[in-house]
Amino acid sequence: TLTDLRADAPLTEIDIAIATSELLYDPTGEVAALSATAAERWQAATPKLTEHEINMNRFCQRHALDKVRQRLDSEPLLADLLLSTNVYWLLQTYFRVRSVPYPGEKPALAHIQDAEPAMCALMEAFYASSDRVEKLRISEELTEIVLAPIGGPWRDGETVTFGTHTDAENLKDEGEALLRGLLG
Repeated sequence: TLTDLRADAPLTEIDIAIATSELLYDPTGEVAALSATAAERWQAATPKLTEHEINMNRFCQRHALDKVRQRLDSEPLLADLLLSTNVYWLLQTYFRVRSVPYPGEKPALAHIQDAEPAMCALMEAFYASSDRVEKLRISEELTEIVLAPIGGPWRDGETVTFGTHTDAENLKDEGEALLRGLLG
């Protein structure tokens, strides 16, 4: 809405793309004026991830890969859908875990091509392959690259704790203390 374009910060990560997008129809010029000023106001980097958000990203990526792994042969269409969706999610997550606003698909791919050639090559190999096992392997490798700044995906034996409030701190210590209390 026009009110959203007047805000000091974008409502979502994708809104930054709106501020720099090409307008197709704007008879009053109001959207163009607000978009231009929004682009200036919204230049700040995406806020750092909270501990809760870091843990959610690490867990959700692992969960998605585990879900695919269990369905490679029994549900091939679902596995293909989840794998492709995961690569798109990884592209967006790459920017989020680095506290950089997601610039939209074309600029994001251009950035990856320039800044992360190995990641770009993996993405190209992913889409060129028709072998689900190979696509899963590539997705796992991409996940390691994307999540490297926050510790990679959740791993077996590791405690990952989520907060009731997204700004909660010391979640790992609290989660481990809770587990010790429950399990002895």
